[in-house]
Amino acid sequence: MASCLPALGDCYRCLEQAYDVAQARGVRPLAFEAAALLVLRSKELGLSYAPWLERVRALAAADGSSALVLAIVDAAPVDPLTDREASLNVGG
Repeated sequence: MASCLPALGDCYRCLEQAYDVAQARGVRPLAFEAAALLVLRSKELGLSYAPWLERVRALAAADGSSALVLAIVDAAPVDPLTDREASLNVGG
């Protein structure tokens, strides 16, 4: 992950890599954190976040210790500026 650059796309790819590595190593708490960050980043960039939200829910601790993070990630709004053309109905 040291090769990741701080650009928008690279940041997202680094988070995906972190998730993959955590999953491969069976480190559920780190996979949960990476997936949660991917939900937030996807919402910020206007990308599909539902698959990541499903992963966050699946990785949430059974003891409820992840409940607050899950609630925050789920409630975070999609950035309204990510789809300006649609919101302004440009061209239509």
